[in-house]
Amino acid sequence: MKQILMIPFLFLITYSCPAFAQYPDTHTPFYVIDIQRVSPTYAIVSCIGEFGRTIQVEFKSMMGKPNPKIIKSYNDQLNAITPGTVVKADLTAGKAWINFVYTIAYKLLTPVLSPQCCVITKIARVTYDKKDYFLTAKQDTANGLTYLRVTSWYYTPDIRFQSGQPIYEKNYNNTRYGVLKGTYNKYLSYSYQVHFATNEWYNTQPLETVNSMSPGAPPIDSANQAQTQQFNTSTQQWEILPDNTLTGATGQLLFQMPTNISYAHLKVFISGDTKMAASLFGNSKSKLLPGNYDLLMDKYSIKNVPVEKGKTTRLKVGILNYSPRGPVKIVDENNQKIAIAGPFKIALPPGTYYLDGKKEHSFVIKDGEVTEY
Repeated sequence: MKQILMIPFLFLITYSCPAFAQYPDTHTPFYVIDIQRVSPTYAIVSCIGEFGRTIQVEFKSMMGKPNPKIIKSYNDQLNAITPGTVVKADLTAGKAWINFVYTIAYKLLTPVLSPQCCVITKIARVTYDKKDYFLTAKQDTANGLTYLRVTSWYYTPDIRFQSGQPIYEKNYNNTRYGVLKGTYNKYLSYSYQVHFATNEWYNTQPLETVNSMSPGAPPIDSANQAQTQQFNTSTQQWEILPDNTLTGATGQLLFQMPTNISYAHLKVFISGDTKMAASLFGNSKSKLLPGNYDLLMDKYSIKNVPVEKGKTTRLKVGILNYSPRGPVKIVDENNQKIAIAGPFKIALPPGTYYLDGKKEHSFVIKDGEVTEY
């Protein structure tokens, strides 16, 4: 009697077929766009979904030291994954399922965003349908430029594009993509094909410049365009001012509150990096090299703040003086959340916020003012 040898192939975490609708953070479907072979039994499968949402799935064997049979089985499985293969993901649990092996949950990877190729220098919307956006990245030559074209059909608050935002370059299946970092979920990045256009072609397109945008955000009618621009200006989280006192190659970041909270802590990081560039307490300032910085104002995150040579970037800050006792969650319009217990004073950028995410419990922070609640 022949002995049947059964090789457990990819043992990660097994489940019965998952009911994806139960997951509030499930974005489905994703489609395989690229496979990067790292070792004989390890590969990274990149997948893209609506609005350019991108995930990386760890596809590996957990059987220890590879042998010919394990490698052959792995190759058979990997070869069955082709561009366009459907992948479903639970972004809360950090797991993904590939269409032909729904009994295995694969690990989602946090995207590695490098190298940075450029930044967004201009955002323009196609005027005739207001669903296509051109994100100009850089001037490649005197006669042409690089841009990302983003088509959006439905509202999503996942990501907001703004000038100065870093763009990272990635080749998926021999196609050049610009990748942007997201803040909605640590497993998500956003990928868009890179295009090149001559100035003559670009200038013939029916475009209107906008300050910032979210994919699929409701179109802005021409009649209220001026009002929208005024709103964007009033909620801008910083301003850049000429400063004749600055010499050399640096610029300056200024953190000044309407009433000094000495324990308020501002951490400054180079955009896309975890290394701290400066640390400020209370009303203070710091000289920095020109570039874009990510800030952590106590628990509130501000991305891609520009610092320019010979200029001061002043953060716009207001104070919330919260008197009630007990835990509360502060939620901004981009769904960024801060858990804190009252009573407290906290520095926040200008904007509308909601206590525990409830619209009926909203408050407005204004630059240079204290808001009582």
